[in-house]
Amino acid sequence: MKNFALLLAVLFAAFLMISCDDDSGKTTTSDGDSIETPDTDEITDTDEITDTDEIPDTDEIPDTDTPTDECTGFSVLTFEQGYSNSYYNIEIALGGEGYDQIGISFYDFNDDNETGNSVAGTYDLTSSVNNNYATCTQCVLASEDVDENSEKANRYYFQESGSLTITTGIGEEGTSKGTITSVKLVEVTIDWDNETFESTPVEGGKCIIIESGSWTSDQCETNDDCDGGVCDKTGAINVCVECLTSTDCSANTDGRNVCSSSNTCVECNENSDCTTGICVTDKNVCGECAADEDCSTNAEGKTTCDNVKTYTCVDTNVTCMDVTGADLDSITITYDSENGYLGVLPALGEDTYDDYVTVEFYAATPVGTYDLASAGVNDNYKTCNQCVLLRENYGSENSGRLFFQTAGSLEVTSGDPYSSGTTSGIITNLTVKEVKVIDSSFTTAVVPGGACFNIASKSWDTTATTTK
Repeated sequence: MKNFALLLAVLFAAFLMISCDDDSGKTTTSDGDSIETPDTDEITDTDEITDTDEIPDTDEIPDTDTPTDECTGFSVLTFEQGYSNSYYNIEIALGGEGYDQIGISFYDFNDDNETGNSVAGTYDLTSSVNNNYATCTQCVLASEDVDENSEKANRYYFQESGSLTITTGIGEEGTSKGTITSVKLVEVTIDWDNETFESTPVEGGKCIIIESGSWTSDQCETNDDCDGGVCDKTGAINVCVECLTSTDCSANTDGRNVCSSSNTCVECNENSDCTTGICVTDKNVCGECAADEDCSTNAEGKTTCDNVKTYTCVDTNVTCMDVTGADLDSITITYDSENGYLGVLPALGEDTYDDYVTVEFYAATPVGTYDLASAGVNDNYKTCNQCVLLRENYGSENSGRLFFQTAGSLEVTSGDPYSSGTTSGIITNLTVKEVKVIDSSFTTAVVPGGACFNIASKSWDTTATTTK
């Protein structure tokens, strides 16, 4: 750490004209002319004599020794990625009880999401865009003595000079590298309250000098940084991946011994990677089939391919199991604020974890009757507003099968279960079939040949049993 001083010297010179009296009682001017001096006897009003109090007091003469303007200096700073790929920061020590930090952030005001997609290049931090925090697209801001509760600082510093170079552009891939050089930050106030974010320099305020700094979103330098994975240095940014070659997958005991093009260990990339069957290339798994045509010669007459879950040839002539009698009577649908509407089911499988029926609501559902198989809405978990599911081993790390409605109706007889836990209603002619969630949007696909259940009628009434 270094201290930098800017010495400002102001020199004042005062010249005093000295007058000399000669024997004639006259005063000589600087050009040699003489002027008549009034006889003192003719002076009648002493008030006309200049008051000596009007002579400036020497104490009022400004001090020529101006205080030194000192900045806190940093030689080299290495910034770490913060909450996003467009923010990098480092904690420093400036004083006070709170923490201090310097942050580099990027904003792209042509992007509605303000993700800060700055491209590679060198940027002037004093440009007409970057000279104010309200408008900057490449911003260096220091915060001194930040309160962890309010997240506000006692003092802020914003760029006054310097440059910023992006060597790897900032984009959606979450990667970036760059440097800052000869950056001076001066104390400012920022209009947080009115959300204009305008920064105003504080006259006589403190300052910070950063000789150089760098940031990177590199995840690794060696394999040791990757928690069992390997460090991929082939791109602009070093990232941790599961594998670079199939050798990196050789120790796996789950059959995933091949490295895919996406650097993950998988069962196969092509048919030759499978001991039996074929490679379902879009899933990188070995199976009996990828499509129905692969089952056309099945010796057991199973002509449908389960290309959702097992990738085997299956018989789709499955009879749904009816939930009746004591099994049906044992189901009591209750409500609590954490889990919503649910009830414990008779065992669907052999696991020791409980199986549940859950009734979920994702839109206003006032008194009325709703089709649980309505096309485009209730026929898929991704879009359903009124949803009934059976969950095997619900809540365990190894959740079992999932069943979703394919037929039935739901009638609300009191209240609105979307906004209230105090309601009543009845579900009738319900059929649920085994499904698999196939993407992050919770799209469900029916498992060909999967199990299914029928429930003729099941009511709920939480008007007297709601749990807070």
